[in-house]
Amino acid sequence: MSNRIFVLNLNYSTTEEDIGALFGKFGPITKTNLPIDQQTGKRKGFTFVTFTMPEHAATAISTLD
Repeated sequence: MSNRIFVLNLNYSTTEEDIGALFGKFGPITKTNLPIDQQTGKRKGFTFVTFTMPEHAATAISTLD
């Protein structure tokens, strides 16, 4: 089991603060990554969220899936 999850289909205006507010209730987050397209300068619509514990990631997945 991993402590990192991949989230698709995000609104392009989603911020790291939005991700923290949504996923932070499941446990401490050590890192978020919202990639930006080099050519357009816009977000790509997905993120990686890394929790301190794999159990927190599993709970987030089962609750939000």
